[in-house]
Amino acid sequence: MRKLSLTSQISLGMVVGAGVGLVFGPQIAGIQLLGNIFLRLIQMAVVLLIFGAVIEAIGGLAAKDLGRLGAKTAGWFLGPPCWPPS
Repeated sequence: MRKLSLTSQISLGMVVGAGVGLVFGPQIAGIQLLGNIFLRLIQMAVVLLIFGAVIEAIGGLAAKDLGRLGAKTAGWFLGPPCWPPS
């Protein structure tokens, strides 16, 4: 038996999920908790991936560039607010 690619597995899962939703409708709402847990896990993974990408990008900077970037960032956060205009 040939193994399906990840793209094929995802597409098949979407088609099967839509089919089950159309056939069973409100009767299948009992598994909503599993869907909510799955979505929360994906959201947590996205935060970790972005955090890791930011750390990797900062780690690849030279010391001179890192100091300049730090000064600009501090200026943005510590500077006077410019909104709303007075």
